[in-house]
Amino acid sequence: DATDNMELTIWDAATVDAGSDGLICEGATYTLADATADGYTSLVWTTSGTGSFNDAGMLHATYTPSPNDILDGYVTLTLTGNSAGNCPSDIDAMTLNISRQAIVDAGEDAEICESNSYTFADATANHAVTLLWTTDGTGTFDDATILHPEYTPGAEETGLVTFTLTTVSATPCATVSDVMVLDITPMVDVSAGADATICEGVSFTLTDATASDYGTVQWSTSGTGTFDNINLVNATYTPSENDVLDGYVELTLSASGLGSCPDMSDMMTVFINESAYAFAGNDDYTCGYSSYALVAASANSYDSLLWTTSGFGSFTDAKILNPVYTPDAGDPEVVELKLLVFGITACVNASDVMLLTREEEPEAYAGEDTAICEGASYMIADATASDFSEVIWTTSGSGSFDNPNDVNATYTPSNSDILNGSVVLTLTAVSIDACPDATDSMTLSVSGSALANAGSDDAVCQGEPYTLSSATAQNYQSVMWSTSGLGSFNDPTLINPTYTPAAGETGVITMTMTLTGIPPCGTDDDSMMLTISPEATAYAGPDAQMCMSQTYTVDDANAQNYSSVQWTTNGVGDLLNANTLTPTYVAAPGEYGSVQLTLTAVGLSGCANATDNMVILIHQPPVANAGPDAQTCEEQPYTVVGAYAQNFTSLYWETDGSGELLNEETLAPTYIPAEGETGNITLTLFVVGTPSCGNITDEAVLTIVSPPVVDAGEDDETCSNIPV
Repeated sequence: DATDNMELTIWDAATVDAGSDGLICEGATYTLADATADGYTSLVWTTSGTGSFNDAGMLHATYTPSPNDILDGYVTLTLTGNSAGNCPSDIDAMTLNISRQAIVDAGEDAEICESNSYTFADATANHAVTLLWTTDGTGTFDDATILHPEYTPGAEETGLVTFTLTTVSATPCATVSDVMVLDITPMVDVSAGADATICEGVSFTLTDATASDYGTVQWSTSGTGTFDNINLVNATYTPSENDVLDGYVELTLSASGLGSCPDMSDMMTVFINESAYAFAGNDDYTCGYSSYALVAASANSYDSLLWTTSGFGSFTDAKILNPVYTPDAGDPEVVELKLLVFGITACVNASDVMLLTREEEPEAYAGEDTAICEGASYMIADATASDFSEVIWTTSGSGSFDNPNDVNATYTPSNSDILNGSVVLTLTAVSIDACPDATDSMTLSVSGSALANAGSDDAVCQGEPYTLSSATAQNYQSVMWSTSGLGSFNDPTLINPTYTPAAGETGVITMTMTLTGIPPCGTDDDSMMLTISPEATAYAGPDAQMCMSQTYTVDDANAQNYSSVQWTTNGVGDLLNANTLTPTYVAAPGEYGSVQLTLTAVGLSGCANATDNMVILIHQPPVANAGPDAQTCEEQPYTVVGAYAQNFTSLYWETDGSGELLNEETLAPTYIPAEGETGNITLTLFVVGTPSCGNITDEAVLTIVSPPVVDAGEDDETCSNIPV
């Protein structure tokens, strides 16, 4: 027997165990210490993340998670064991959980003002399971377990307070904390002191003003006074004149707060009493022994006052500011009147004296009333005055004095004075001081010179009366008109008479007004020139005719006694040379009918215009149409159809044929051909237009044809069954 052997190798299959799931904190590595493997030829570790192994072929490799693994929070680590021979590989995996490490920031150090609360708005904490705020201060948190609590300082708590924020991380990460410092600044305290009262002219030191916990201080005032040092708590204030006038001033002490504390201020009032003031009034005068009212006296800042005198007179009430003093017959010419003013508490008394002098009353006499003539001046020789400081002449008019301060001044009347006829002149003797002024008046009558005005030069038309309506006269007793003309006045003693020219009177004449003045003024005269113009005449010429689209020039118009001529028309054409006696009318396209031309001769000064008309009859040109060419049969009459004519006075027909033409003066004549007449003949229509438009003709051709001729041939015969 034959035998053979074979060798069978049996390999053990690999078995692996990646170990139990693990847990680490971010930033740590993980050694796979509890992984096991058996029957393998090689090992390899792989990851679902992006971290790295120190040796992926080592059973107890160490894994370092990547940032992405940390963000994911876990990673799957897989161990693969490769078998020998054809045994399959073995795979096992474990999960590595990665906890985040808490990160904490208590925020920047900060500052608040006393009594304010503080919120930890810029504190941050990441990946914390729990957190807690603690402090060494005496205040309280609204909730110490939240990230942004509010801290309320304890009563009067100031200075540096430390705050600690502690966070607990997820297992197995560590607990962490951070510290910030809060500076609690004390509130500024300021007092300007109690209100006070001082006297005018005194400075005030603010001794009871206080301030604490401040940066700087500064004084300010509601008035306009000054401080010796505005940045000194106990400064000294010097009131201004306006402060004294106001009677008080408010002083404010402002202190800037430390840190975030607000500025604070306090105010006090300094009441200022004015010093006593007395003014008895300026020295003055009284007239004779008249009573004198001390109205100019004044006083300020007083409790009481008293008047005294060096004379023997009396006051209505010596304890009031403005009494009336009545001199006594025993008073000297000059007496002293003294005002004593008792000041307000703390202010001194004041006094003042005025001198009262007695004087005599002035007298004035303006002189007798009188009269002068226009153009003359008047010296007031009989005027007198006494006991005066000066004299002043015034006038009710608008004239002038050579020297209004001269008792015997000279007055020159104005034009207005002359027109008014009189003026009142007043002499005033001004008292030396206290007595009333003395005045007296006189009336100066002024007769105006006669003034004649015959009026402006004018014109009137021949044969028309003329009223001298623009003539005027002033300051006269009588009027008389005269003339160089041949006509007459209706009443030459009137200011505005009417002049009637003589028959046929023309040319330039003079009209003279003569006035007799009011004594002692003389006469006056004035003249005007009156032009008597002849009447204008106008002749437009005879009526005329023209044909449409033609022009017509007027050649037989005339005018006399005119300053200019002007043609107008009711037509729609153009009128050339309309300012001459030979205008030309150019008819508008298509214009016909009657057109009126009007000639206006503009009269000379004073005369009316003259007008005349002429008519141009514009004719339409004649129209002739002999009708269409026609045809007729030999010896057969033909009546024209379709002929027409327009704008004519008459019409007639003619022919070059040898036949007879009937009704030749109508638009439908009849032509009778001559015996045997054939061929073409012409019928001519003559249309007679208006003389200005002329005649017109038109032709039509008449063709005369011979009648048709037929011949059926000789008569013949045939059998009934034979064609012919």
